[in-house]
Amino acid sequence: SAPIIAVGIFDRDVMPRDALENPELYDTGRRGLDLNAMKLVETLLSAIVHSGAILIMMAYALPHFTGRGTGDYYTFGTSVYTWLIITMNYRVAFLTTTWNWLSVLSLALSFLSYVVFLLAYCYIEWDVQVFSIFMFHVPTYMAQTPVFWIGCLVAPALALVIDIFKAYMLLEFFPDRRDIVLETAGKGRLKEEEVDEVQRPETR
Repeated sequence: SAPIIAVGIFDRDVMPRDALENPELYDTGRRGLDLNAMKLVETLLSAIVHSGAILIMMAYALPHFTGRGTGDYYTFGTSVYTWLIITMNYRVAFLTTTWNWLSVLSLALSFLSYVVFLLAYCYIEWDVQVFSIFMFHVPTYMAQTPVFWIGCLVAPALALVIDIFKAYMLLEFFPDRRDIVLETAGKGRLKEEEVDEVQRPETR
């Protein structure tokens, strides 16, 4: 949960200068434009589409796991959970507008904590009455299955395609005031950089 907490703490949609120049942006929070029934439905539909894409990928991957003798509940289940972890962290990265070193650190810690959990849970001989013996060395069998590594790339790639398509459709046909300000501000900063590049040689 660290990555999405970092987004909640550090992320901001627009720069302070753009917010001051466009005070109507404050209507977003006052009128609940980012937290209402339609946004909830949109988010749920997005989650259903993402889940369906991963489900289809799972259905195609299972025969390959079974063919290599790693299609058991624990190995395949851990593989699917790993794909979900990767896709979840990709999704956080996609939603992040303001990046800083703490945002990157939160993503790194999320992956690192998962790896540490797998190593501790699956390679240390714990009390079998508390922990399942069927998880012993599961990451080894998982890593020896080529389709697992393919899934680590395909799962976030599918999510990326879905998110880009959704973002394009919303920005193209249903832009809100914040989207317009972001686009205008981006173009303005780009023009300022071009002017600086032209003027810089003249000042030398």
